[in-house]
Amino acid sequence: MSAYVRELKDNNGDTVYPPSLADAVYMKNGVDTVGRILEDQIDQNTNIVFGTGTITETLASGSVVLTEFMQDGRIRETTTNKDGVVVQVKTTTFNDDGSISITIEEEEES
Repeated sequence: MSAYVRELKDNNGDTVYPPSLADAVYMKNGVDTVGRILEDQIDQNTNIVFGTGTITETLASGSVVLTEFMQDGRIRETTTNKDGVVVQVKTTTFNDDGSISITIEEEEES
C-alpha cells in the first residue's frame, strides 16, 4: 500500500492539515519517529564512552550510536533505538582515489 500526504480543504477552500504529534510521525524505516530525532538534536544529555576502536554515544532518547573503526579503514556507525532495534547502519569508506563513499543501510520498503 502506497502512502501519500493529502491536503485537506476547509469550507473556505483554505488548505488545512490535521494536527499531529512528532512522536506519531514515523520515518521511512517505520521504527524511528520525528520526536525521537528532535529530542536527540535538542537535548545535550549525551553520554560518550571511548573504547578500543569504538565510541559509544547514549543519546537523550535512550538510542545508542556505536562508532567502530574497522581494520580496513572503514568507519561504521550503528544506531539502535532504546529497545535495541537497529535503526540505521552507516558506513564511511575512504577510497583509493581519494574520494569518500557513504552508504546507509535501511530496511527495504515492502
